[in-house]
This record gives sequence, C-alpha cells and structure tokens, in this order.
Amino acid sequence: MEGNSSASIKKAVIENQFLAVISVRLAEEEIKNGKIHVFQNIEPDWDRFFSIVYHKNKVVTDEMKNLIEVVKDYIDVDVLKGISTGKLVG
Repeated sequence: MEGNSSASIKKAVIENQFLAVISVRLAEEEIKNGKIHVFQNIEPDWDRFFSIVYHKNKVVTDEMKNLIEVVKDYIDVDVLKGISTGKLVG
C-alpha cells in the first residue's frame, strides 16, 4: 500500500494494525501517546543525512539560517528517548 500523506499512513497503521516505514518525527505524537509502537533497526543502514543547498548569489535570510541550524542539530535529537521500542533484526 502507498499513502499520499503521513497522516493517511499513520491512520492505516493505527486503525488496521499495519506496519509502515516512516520517520519517527512524523509520528512523534502518536508514538508518545502509545497509538504507534516503534521497531528500531539495529543496523545503522537506514540512518538519514540532510544537506542544505542554496544559490550562492542569494541572500541567506534569518529564517534560512534557522532552518540550517535545525538540520545541523537533527542528529542530536532523540525523539524516542524514554520510549520502549522493539528491535528489528535481520
């Protein structure tokens, strides 16, 4: 099944007990209130990295600078801290 939005995927997981691969950040609220349970991959194969690309001749606004800082700090935020999760093993 493919979903058109993170909301439709979360709804399918909650209502139909489906499994899905989505960012924990998209389901943070549902994870914290126990509606969605997380299985973490024990291998780092699914780790994601982000890059910011912008035109060299454009002004970098304060909003853009804030976004750049959010992306830089992304790896340091543990959304699952204190939440019991399962482990996905190969």
